Amino acid sequence: MEVEKGGDPGAGLRARTSAEGRAWRLALPLLIAAGCALAGCIGGNTVFVDVRTDYVPGFEFVSARAEVGSGGVLRRVDRAAARGEGWVEGVRVGEISGLAAGTHEIYVELRDADGGLVATQRVIRTLSGDAAVTVVISRDCEAVTCPAADGDPEATSCRGGRCARPDCTPETPELCPDPECGDDSDCSAAVDCVAGVCAEGICFSSAQDFRCAGDEWCDPDVGCVPTAGSRPDGGTPDAGCANDTEARCDDGRDDDCDGQIDCADDDCAGRSCSADAVCEAGTCGGCLPSGGIDGCGRGDENCNGVVDEDCGCTPGAWIGGTIDTVGDMGRYADVALDAVGGVHVSYRDSSANDLRYAYHPPSGWWTFGPLASTGNVGDHTDVAVDGNEEPHVVFHDLSNRDLLYRHRRADGTWEEAVIDATGSVGRYGSVAVGGDGSVHVAYQDYGANDLKYAYRPPGGLWTAETVASAGTVGRYASIGVEADGTVHIAYLDDSAGDLMHAEGSLGSFTTEAVDTAGTVGRDAALAVDPSGGLHVVYRDATNNRLKYAQRPPAGAWSLEVVDETANVGEYASIALGSDGVVHASYYDTTSDDLRYARRTGGVWATETVDPTGNVGQYTSIGVDAAGGVHISYRDASREDLRYARRGADGRWRTEPVDTVGRKGEWTGLALGADGQVHVVYRDGTDADLRYASRGRGGIWEHETVDATGNLAAGTAIAIGPDGAVHIAYRDSSNADLEYATRPSPGAPFELTTVDEVGNVGDEADLVVEADGTVHIAHVDRSAEDLRLSTLAPGSGWSNVTLDAMGSVGFAPRLATDPSGGLHLVYYDNGPDDLRYLFRPAGAAFASPATVLTTGSVGRRSGLAVDAAGGVHVVAWRQSVDDLEYAFRPAGGLWSPETVIEADRVQEYADVAVDAAGDVWAVTFDATPEVVGTSAVPRLDLRLAHRPAGGSWTVSTLDAVGDVGRWPAIATTPDGWVHVVYFENGADDLRHLRWCPEAGR
Repeated sequence: MEVEKGGDPGAGLRARTSAEGRAWRLALPLLIAAGCALAGCIGGNTVFVDVRTDYVPGFEFVSARAEVGSGGVLRRVDRAAARGEGWVEGVRVGEISGLAAGTHEIYVELRDADGGLVATQRVIRTLSGDAAVTVVISRDCEAVTCPAADGDPEATSCRGGRCARPDCTPETPELCPDPECGDDSDCSAAVDCVAGVCAEGICFSSAQDFRCAGDEWCDPDVGCVPTAGSRPDGGTPDAGCANDTEARCDDGRDDDCDGQIDCADDDCAGRSCSADAVCEAGTCGGCLPSGGIDGCGRGDENCNGVVDEDCGCTPGAWIGGTIDTVGDMGRYADVALDAVGGVHVSYRDSSANDLRYAYHPPSGWWTFGPLASTGNVGDHTDVAVDGNEEPHVVFHDLSNRDLLYRHRRADGTWEEAVIDATGSVGRYGSVAVGGDGSVHVAYQDYGANDLKYAYRPPGGLWTAETVASAGTVGRYASIGVEADGTVHIAYLDDSAGDLMHAEGSLGSFTTEAVDTAGTVGRDAALAVDPSGGLHVVYRDATNNRLKYAQRPPAGAWSLEVVDETANVGEYASIALGSDGVVHASYYDTTSDDLRYARRTGGVWATETVDPTGNVGQYTSIGVDAAGGVHISYRDASREDLRYARRGADGRWRTEPVDTVGRKGEWTGLALGADGQVHVVYRDGTDADLRYASRGRGGIWEHETVDATGNLAAGTAIAIGPDGAVHIAYRDSSNADLEYATRPSPGAPFELTTVDEVGNVGDEADLVVEADGTVHIAHVDRSAEDLRLSTLAPGSGWSNVTLDAMGSVGFAPRLATDPSGGLHLVYYDNGPDDLRYLFRPAGAAFASPATVLTTGSVGRRSGLAVDAAGGVHVVAWRQSVDDLEYAFRPAGGLWSPETVIEADRVQEYADVAVDAAGDVWAVTFDATPEVVGTSAVPRLDLRLAHRPAGGSWTVSTLDAVGDVGRWPAIATTPDGWVHVVYFENGADDLRHLRWCPEAGR
């Protein structure tokens, strides 16, 4: 790889921009948009491309372009570059949506005012959800040829003047060479107007235009040069002004020598003069230009009538989504927020009996960790579930160009296999499971451009063969299996542009053309009905419409047009109802909507399911036993995976969701001071402790923290003053209290057994003092006592019993106050009371006091301390199923009151106090409601909110499904409120955040 500056970019770069060079950007990350009929699709990811470069914007380059090939389509985004923009610090070029899970090559180029190529860079990133990728283009890579003759042959990119692997990015530092700098002092400057800046371990030459005269700019290679043109002309400095008009409207200079500066110059009318304003009537303060990015200041900076729409924030509104759904996720959630709005959650993965951790920075998205990570793997993936609810996954290994397989057995362990390693195989994989447990896979041999098929009988070995080899075939493969074992594959013949069908079994396939009118067969999805009839939906690219092909058993194919009202048919999916009704979901490219089609009695009816924003890509549809229709799809406007369901009344209901797999018990969330969100949780499949963090660019990345034994039966999380992550949890296998800490982002978790005397560690809660002292309160079930474990800086763990009077210590909750006091509430099982302990800073614990005592109260509670030292407690009064609240001002007495009564509040409660003094409480509501002749419990997540000095209001946060168990709540310094909770049935961990109202 060679990076050129100016002039002729050289033969290497010319090859990259030729038709042949473009092919590699299209070919590698081909997307499975078909084969989703029975198993569902995986895909629909967005990559956010950030660029860091020390080439000078507005002079050396004026535009940046990012390209990603997917599904045979080259997707690109362009961004102009203007003088003064902070490209050394990093600029977002844009976002590219519609990418499959898997490995993608991202190509970025910088161009000058004449369209000449200045520099390029290529990186590789494996996507398992939405991701931000930082592409680094540094000028010290000029004339560096990679790979080096005596270096790593895989180091084909240049980073910081050295050859590096293309998967080396700031988000994957472990794949990069050792950093060349630790701070700015390690970087030198060649000319006076340049500052050496250390960023991402690389020395950048940061041009400082203010060190030059008003009619000059800083060229890092030359020094201050005249601003006449986007690049210096190399001759004698030009006389007079460098510009005919005001070049910039925010630099305090008279660029065109007319005596008027910035907004005072008529040239600047309507142009940007700051991050969130334009020049208007000679001053800086008008609206951003039409289409400008809202400044997210809880106002309408671009004057389009919508407040903070680019922040995903409507002041005073709740924003919902799913954090982690791969397995039975979300029980026993705990949440903590850091000083800059990062959200940290710990929770239990009941499927795997693991502790999980998730992190969310102040803004961004949730995603999931990889199933396989050895080599360059994960694109062209498909999944099917057998009759035992065991998933079978096929995917492509780009490193070795093989087709790989994973199967999760009933005991939770994963079976691994290489299905086919002959040649270059594994793209467009589609998997189906027969009624006898046999596994069938269709895929493309992209080396030979053939359609292949692999088969594994129950308990047997894999056998693979070529099904079709005439021409270029095999893309958009979709497979189905009849009850008698007959295999059907729909696929595209690229050579003829036809929809094809292959039928048979191992060793005996026949092929036929189904539709040959125009270019047809993309986005094919096939389903087999119980009688052996075949149904295929697919896109007619010639006429931009969705078509349907049907073949009854032993009959002939018939073709129909499903929808031709607009440019429709991409991302098609099909499902069959037990009543014979055919259902299809697909994307309307014209309107960016999710569309649905239903064929009843031979007649198609179509409708728009979701018209809000750019929605409907990567659809997958299913029909339940009652005829309810379910669709998962992508909301590209909000970077969310969404879910729609059509009930018996024919009405559609949509919500944010992610429903792949099972996970989510014993969760906990915390926010670090740097804005990162951290979550711990349990992985029930592998009995592991898992951790997820949302790092730079807003991606959830999950990992296992501890996989030894049956872990995470109760979790708690907190963020220390230094940003370290602290997690407390129980090892149920050994009845011990365990502790995990991560000193810094990216560091490994350090695991310690804290207390192992007796049956300890249950229902743990954790806090970290300002000096770094860690406290964990937990239950000793052997003695039914309250225990406190403490780790002071420079010391080891100490374990003491705080209360041994009777059966005490259950569900303890810890908090610290601004003066260093330690507060603790817990349940006394003898009199069924909620108890309280307080330890002033530097003193011993006072005697226990009773907070709430009437009836049976306190088995579940929440605790928070406000900025003035006031103590707030919420608790479940189990004798009458009410939500109780008690407040104790600093040094004062307790004042109890009932917040929610006459409802059946159940078990779970938590509380938080924001910087304005508002109190927020969450609980689970199982109040029976009469539906028809039956009493049906609500099973909702409820919120109680009391503004400072105001009264309580109670509302329902989430009433979709069985939601609200194990809620945890936290607030950020700027007023955001975060709630995590468990969705039963879907077994998911969910997240809500409340956008602060203007003026708060």
